[in-house]
Amino acid sequence: MLVSNLDELSAFLAKWYGVDDLSFATEKLPTKVAVPDTLLNTWMSLGRLSIGYDEWLRTGTPSPLACQDGFVAPSILVERGGYVQVVSENQGNWSIGYRQGDQASDPEVFSDFLEQEIGGTGFVALGCNLSDLLITSILTETVFFGSISPDEANVLEAKCNRPVWTGRYYNAVGYGDKYETPSHQLRTNSDEDMLALYWDNKFSGFLASSSQGQLRLQAFFEDR
Repeated sequence: MLVSNLDELSAFLAKWYGVDDLSFATEKLPTKVAVPDTLLNTWMSLGRLSIGYDEWLRTGTPSPLACQDGFVAPSILVERGGYVQVVSENQGNWSIGYRQGDQASDPEVFSDFLEQEIGGTGFVALGCNLSDLLITSILTETVFFGSISPDEANVLEAKCNRPVWTGRYYNAVGYGDKYETPSHQLRTNSDEDMLALYWDNKFSGFLASSSQGQLRLQAFFEDR
C-alpha cells in the first residue's frame, strides 16, 4: 500500500495494528493554541497513539508515536518563539512546528535545528508542509515502536521491496547540506506486515513487524 496522504496513513495504521478505531476524544483536543485542520484531523483519526507523549518526555518510556522523536500529544501542544511545536527530539535539542497564526489548513513547517547544526538561532523552513512532516514522523516512529532485533531485521529487509512513503529529513542535525532532499524511505513487503526504514536509500537497520507492533500496542493500552 502506497501512502500519499493522511487518510491513507490512517488506513495503513489501522490495518498494521489491527485496530479499527485509533481516534482521540474531541474533548481532549487543545483549545488555547490554534490548530490547523491537518493536525486536528490527524489527532481525531490517530490520537490514541499519541497519549504516551508526556510520559515519554518525563521518563523516556517509548510510546507508539514517541520512541526516538515525539509527535506531540494535544495536551502538550505549546507555542515557542512564534511557532507551535508539533515534533520534538528526544533530548529536546530541536523541535519542528508551524507559525502561530498561520491560517492554512496544511501550513509550512519550520525547525530550529540550526541552533545545533551551526550555532544559528531561530526557525528555518524545512521545505515541506505539515502533512508531509506528520506522515514521515508517524511512520518512522511506527518502525521504532514495532522494531525487531537487528539480526532478524538484516535477514528480512530484502523482502521489503514495496514503497510506502518517501519523505524529507525532518530535523537535519548533521545533514545541513541536504535537509531539503526527500531522504526518508519507508518500504513494506508483499503481505504488508513488515515496515523498514531507509535513509538516503540505505537500510537504517530498523525494521518493524506488525505482530510485534500489535503486541506492544495492546500492552501499552492495557497499562493506561
